[in-house]
Amino acid sequence: MSIINKEGMTTEEFFLYRNKQRPSRHARNICLRFMNHCHAMSVLEVGCGVGLTLQQIIGFTKESVLVTGCDIDPEMLRLAAEVNRLEMGSRVSLVCNGDDSLPFAADAFDLVFSEASLHHFEDARSMISEMWRVLKPGGNLVIVDANPESLLARGYATYVKMKEWIESAGKGEMALAHSIRDALPEKKVTSLMADLGINCRTTRSRVSICYETVKP
Repeated sequence: MSIINKEGMTTEEFFLYRNKQRPSRHARNICLRFMNHCHAMSVLEVGCGVGLTLQQIIGFTKESVLVTGCDIDPEMLRLAAEVNRLEMGSRVSLVCNGDDSLPFAADAFDLVFSEASLHHFEDARSMISEMWRVLKPGGNLVIVDANPESLLARGYATYVKMKEWIESAGKGEMALAHSIRDALPEKKVTSLMADLGINCRTTRSRVSICYETVKP
């Protein structure tokens, strides 16, 4: 069963929900910082879902930037291919990955990033290790996820829980609240990365945390 289905949404409902959200601020910043001035590079998004962030990357970057999106859910990738077919063209590849592995060679990508997917991984440590493995030396790893310790995020999750009690919460609201509750605390993530020999710096926003590092 799809991860999204487990949270009470069909893949199509998730796509419609995501389409109503603002474009990813993190994806825009990543493009501006790492990709805008590159003549050529390879980029991997882990947990690309229905491909909306991939569309965003294409809009911000040069044609020489090649992008691969991977996701555990083949239905997500099917919808990404169908809906974004014209926009993606030959610049984007879509690949299905396993629960805790990535089907790519070592040192394959200049930039690996994942947004709002870390809490979905069955084995976060193994998937972080895989992202590190497929990253080229000198490349950047950027992982963004919800901050379960944020007062604003916790307040939102509590608000949605109250709406659930009176049966007025929307599926998108419940899925987001579920993600907040499942997100790993900052110390847990940095500890997992340290165990793998990865030193990262963290940047907090009001509701999310960005973990960023460069592979030696």
